[in-house]
Amino acid sequence: MMEKLNFIMTSDDVGRDSIENFNKFISLLDEYEIKCTFFAVPKPRDNVPLMENKEWIHALQKAIDSNHDVQLHGFTHEKLEFGFPPKLVLDMYEKSAREAFKKEIIKNKEEIEKNLEFEKLVERLSKSKEMFENVMGYKPLCFRSTLLGTHKNLYKALANTGIRYNSNLVVNPDGWGHIIGEKDGENKWNDEGMLPIPTKVQEGIIELPISCEYAWFLENEQIERAVEVMKEDAHKISKIKNSFMMPLSHFYAVVKSPAGMEAYRRFFDYAKKNFDFRSYTISEYVKNF
Repeated sequence: MMEKLNFIMTSDDVGRDSIENFNKFISLLDEYEIKCTFFAVPKPRDNVPLMENKEWIHALQKAIDSNHDVQLHGFTHEKLEFGFPPKLVLDMYEKSAREAFKKEIIKNKEEIEKNLEFEKLVERLSKSKEMFENVMGYKPLCFRSTLLGTHKNLYKALANTGIRYNSNLVVNPDGWGHIIGEKDGENKWNDEGMLPIPTKVQEGIIELPISCEYAWFLENEQIERAVEVMKEDAHKISKIKNSFMMPLSHFYAVVKSPAGMEAYRRFFDYAKKNFDFRSYTISEYVKNF
């Protein structure tokens, strides 16, 4: 009997970058009959607001009509608008940029904390939610911060604005380090990681943990390791009761690198043959939780 793998594909930053890249990613998913939850930025700092962007609105509605899902991602996509990034995200920066970002956080910690006061988070989140509702015609079920940022005030702000689910915490924070060769040895989940199950956290918010990011502007020489890390995570997850595998992806980062597309193709081929594979959107999955 095959192990069951509940699979929830997610992709961030919808509303940014190009619709052409978004459609290429959709084509990859449709080829393998993979459903996806896309996290949309209501007021991207490097594009017009989503509610004014008819092409993006049309693309998202078309995706929903094809059984995909759209949920809420930050507000303007400023780096630290909802909290501090986890190790996984920091590891996705090139080393020198990573260290510069860490120093920037330490240097400006007091100012950043002021910007993350409860009242400010509620105001930011309320505006984001309102813009999302005006565009999509429904209330967001799940929130994901820019750079997966978290803060002690975020869960309270989410509860205050009526958002029940959050997806920022990570199951395998060292996974990307293994893919790019910064981590040696066995692909182990460390103590920072969450179990890959719906987990009630502060203020009654339910966290839907991300497994890892596997294809961030992937290089050709990283394909094999990326696929192996995905396979290893999938087998570990399938052995845990009520679990799911939820990759973090960025549609443009996958399609701009042929290596990213190839890695996901190889994994999807493997997963469909070796698991009782079941694809869900977040909205579908939580209906049964």
